[in-house]
Amino acid sequence: MAEVHPDLIVKFPARRGYLSISRLNATALAADNGFDIDELDDLRLAVDEAVAWLIDDGSFEAETSAPGSDREIELRITFGARTLEFTGTRSGSVTDVPDMSELVQAVLTLTVDQYETGVDEHGRLYVKLSKRIAADD
Repeated sequence: MAEVHPDLIVKFPARRGYLSISRLNATALAADNGFDIDELDDLRLAVDEAVAWLIDDGSFEAETSAPGSDREIELRITFGARTLEFTGTRSGSVTDVPDMSELVQAVLTLTVDQYETGVDEHGRLYVKLSKRIAADD
């Protein structure tokens, strides 16, 4: 039987150099909870693209990528009912959701069961991913 962990919350600076933190934490939790290697590969790619979009606002030259930026990313990773829920939120205030490239949308569509982007009640940009285990125990 898979080991179920409580929610994992991780915070790090909103810079691309920290992308591996999100990828490693999400896949480690998923691996401990029964995801197979193909599902882990999909999740790794989806998390990488989603958090890169969150950091960059869809642009590689966004202010949040600059060294010294005080913005941070908060990740909440939850596993329950054979589904991993991943929510990334970027500090700071925005009013509109930036466009997501067609490539990133395609990657997310092909690698996770559901995804959502938006602005929360505090004006923070977020991305949510949901991935179910397909394999039987």
